[in-house]
Amino acid sequence: MGLRRRAAAALLIGALLVPSAVSAASNDPRFSQQWGLHRVGAEFAWTSATGGGVLIAVIDTGVDLNHEDLKSKLVPGNDFVSGDGDASDEHGHGTLVAGVAAAATNNSKGVASVAPAAQILPVRAINQDGVGEPDDVRQAIDYSVGRAQELGKKLIINLSLDGLNDQGSHPAPVPLPLADPRVDTAIKNAANAGAAVIIAAGNTGQASTSYDADRAGILVVGASDRNDGRWQFSSYGPGLDLIAPGVDVVSTWWSREHGANVYGSASGTSISVPFVAGTASLLMSKGMSNTQAADRILKTARDLGPPGRDNEHGWGLLDTAAALGVQRIEPTQAPTAPSRNSGSQRPRTQATAPAPAPEAPVESPSPLALEESSNPPPELSGEVALSSPEGREPTRAINYGSALLLLLAVAGHILRRFAPGVIGLR
Repeated sequence: MGLRRRAAAALLIGALLVPSAVSAASNDPRFSQQWGLHRVGAEFAWTSATGGGVLIAVIDTGVDLNHEDLKSKLVPGNDFVSGDGDASDEHGHGTLVAGVAAAATNNSKGVASVAPAAQILPVRAINQDGVGEPDDVRQAIDYSVGRAQELGKKLIINLSLDGLNDQGSHPAPVPLPLADPRVDTAIKNAANAGAAVIIAAGNTGQASTSYDADRAGILVVGASDRNDGRWQFSSYGPGLDLIAPGVDVVSTWWSREHGANVYGSASGTSISVPFVAGTASLLMSKGMSNTQAADRILKTARDLGPPGRDNEHGWGLLDTAAALGVQRIEPTQAPTAPSRNSGSQRPRTQATAPAPAPEAPVESPSPLALEESSNPPPELSGEVALSSPEGREPTRAINYGSALLLLLAVAGHILRRFAPGVIGLR
């Protein structure tokens, strides 16, 4: 797997309230296939905010700079692998992540995203084989903070990174490279500077997350499945803050074999992170600080398991609509009271100065490796066969055209009954 590999540990790409609202429709062809967006209520949240004025730094393998669903959303980034300033994706993982967070939406192409008006800063810190160095990630984080300040934008840092060993399997716990003093300090400095930092919990399936946030404005995210349970390979434990959709998630993709403007599906905690990053973007675009946005996300998560926080689900399942204070009105339902258990709230303190380095720092640089499912994302056609990491038969997504026409017809009826005018994206 390449690049200066010297250690067994690896980094794996592994409240303002608004009235109840009918969802804002999207004309993106694969919108009906994006179960994760619908589960968190992103289309309802769009009636309150779409993320304008916020920059999402995707620190990853780069991003496909010419993808039809991303190129209008990008600001010039950087490459800390080759040092040539070209943040083009040569693997595909970063493009998947970027699309979930902030792909162009309602443009009659491809997919929709959580934060349609947010911009993407592509920062390449992982090479084409999925490996790199912690110091490259450290530089990428520092660069992202400076770039956001230069552009005068609020910043979200998306770190779909995790700890794993050289064999690429999930054996006994290994040192957590995200706690490498260089990376750990950069993460904390970014939070202190006002960035919301969103980190993947990892794909070991064990009771230990890749990072344990002890600073306000930082969230560690696990993966949920279609049944709203913890995905079986999602890491969990005391360091987990919440879970978000992370199985068969449809998004933009880059593939050398499949050419331009490819779409695929993927599973893993790294694909859950951009759901939370996008939600933080929506909140910060409405004036919240990084710590306020993080608190709001936790306080409005849908409680799962025992009441309150638990190690399997953290504070619960991400609810983007609830975080934006929007009560969902489903097409087949009358308005109902929110079901959130308001007693399950996680206290957070304000960010402080960076903590000292760990007493036992990693002695040598730890390489980086991608977090990805065993099978690469398939190219999607008109109907998508979703990948099935658990070995199930692939499932077919419903036909977009007929489903959307039915949805629009029912939504139009409800709009005429409950709302004075049509709600659209803004």
